Amino acid sequence: MEVVPLLRLVGDQRLAELVAKGSDRAFEALYGRHARALLAFCSHMLGSRDEGEDALQHTFMAAYQDLRRSGPPVAVRPWLFVIARNHCISVLRVRRELPSDDVPERAVDRLAADVVVREELRSVFAG
Repeated sequence: MEVVPLLRLVGDQRLAELVAKGSDRAFEALYGRHARALLAFCSHMLGSRDEGEDALQHTFMAAYQDLRRSGPPVAVRPWLFVIARNHCISVLRVRRELPSDDVPERAVDRLAADVVVREELRSVFAG
């Protein structure tokens, strides 16, 4: 996926605004920036790279649709992880055939929080 070099320099919030206005190139830049981390997250939650790839596709499809419909969120990266987490939990519920109250979400909540904290620390040390 070839991304316009200047879009690599644009922040997530501006990219999300551009996607909301119809820019496919901006969406490609968001995908390129976040796909790897989201794939690792989804694969870990689901225990399978193949299922992680499916969850990644679902995450970006849902994000694209929501950006076009509702506009950008306040914080793009955490928002993407919430979409991914919610989809993975849905997959786990179906897989285990458990009512939603029986799904152990505490471990998943901790993982999602750890990912966000690590990314914030990387941003602080990189800046």
